[in-house]
Amino acid sequence: MTDRAFLEESNIRNLIKWWLTAIIIILPFQSKIEVFIKSFNNDLSNLIGGLDEVTIVMLLPIALIKLYINKEYPTRLYTFILIPLLLLLISGIISGFMNGNSFTVTIQGIFDYEEYFLVIFIFAAFFRTYDEVNDIFQTLIKIALFLVGIALVQEVWALVSRYVLDMENYDLSNWRLGIYRPSSLMKSSNIFGLYILLMFIVYVSLAKKINYFIFFVFLSAIILSVSRVVYSGLIFLCLAQIYRRKKIFIYIFIPVLTLLLIIGFFRSIELDKRIYSNVQTNQLDTSYSDDREKVRQIAVSIWKDNIVFGAGPGMFGGEVSLKYNSHLYREYSFSNKLMWHLRNTGNVDQFWFQLLAEMGIFGVLIFCFLFVDLIFIILILRIWSSSYIVGNLLIGLLIITMTIIMFTTYTGLKNTSLMFTYCAIIGMTIGSEKEMYG
Repeated sequence: MTDRAFLEESNIRNLIKWWLTAIIIILPFQSKIEVFIKSFNNDLSNLIGGLDEVTIVMLLPIALIKLYINKEYPTRLYTFILIPLLLLLISGIISGFMNGNSFTVTIQGIFDYEEYFLVIFIFAAFFRTYDEVNDIFQTLIKIALFLVGIALVQEVWALVSRYVLDMENYDLSNWRLGIYRPSSLMKSSNIFGLYILLMFIVYVSLAKKINYFIFFVFLSAIILSVSRVVYSGLIFLCLAQIYRRKKIFIYIFIPVLTLLLIIGFFRSIELDKRIYSNVQTNQLDTSYSDDREKVRQIAVSIWKDNIVFGAGPGMFGGEVSLKYNSHLYREYSFSNKLMWHLRNTGNVDQFWFQLLAEMGIFGVLIFCFLFVDLIFIILILRIWSSSYIVGNLLIGLLIITMTIIMFTTYTGLKNTSLMFTYCAIIGMTIGSEKEMYG
């Protein structure tokens, strides 16, 4: 390669790295930017909303060429992730063909399942050293702290409005145990809590010396999420750090475990009261959380008619099915209320049942294989890690992986700011550790 060609390739690589860095910095604010721009330019709003997908489609072929054709990196670990993704692609195409679905719908439906995991390949291909990866991690930590600052302001204002000013125009769905659940500048309080948990894990893993002000700022935001999944992830982190003899996590573990039990207890009482009230008044509950059971029943009915390969990707429960007006909603009597929720959120909050209906038992098994592969890869990297700090980060990634798996049991994976960032961190960690598994 001539010096000029090398320079041009280097400039292109730097441009791509700049773009990827910009994307993960923008993602936490993407939903708010999208809503703001939509008020005066719908096309630009849609473009902002699709930046992550455009990035994946444009850069994935280049990344795969670098990884598999040019063989710039060892490919063993990437292949472990690639195999279940290829199996899901093949299974989805077979399912779409057997059900006579449009190939366009089928491919878009498969992409919806796979898109964030493809991010791993892209970031692994373009980030080579720990130093450049660490710089990005530090930037993400600062962004997370900014988001926490916004959330704390929201919390103070909400508490003052409700308990001091006695204002009544607040949305009770954003409150739990008398605490307001801030979303900061993100899509929801759950996504905000999980994103902050991810960044908290990155901070704790990489910090040579803990800054306790930053530590407790992160911790306060996690507590304010009042989320069972987020609390469970924090408990996993506490147990891992207690095992590593980090005493401060002992004092966090017991209160958080207590809060988790309280949330579960009050949630059970709330459901019992709602069911009793509905029986007494002979009324239907208007809470979507109880309609999840209806979604599960419909999904199982669809699956029973298509046991092995499902009804086809892009046909039930996601944005693709709405975009192409899937006939399954009419055939299986999907209610107006459920359709309203689907149109407003883009999913039915039932990942595994949606997967079962669309991809059948085969698709569910492949996705289980994918998560097992991710855990296996993280464990292998932990064994081969180049430093104590990277080893800590990999333990943290294992914790967030288990937390995300828990998250899928009652919602979906279509959470760009969380899933794109999570997979980008895995990809950058694999790329920066390439010498250790070559």
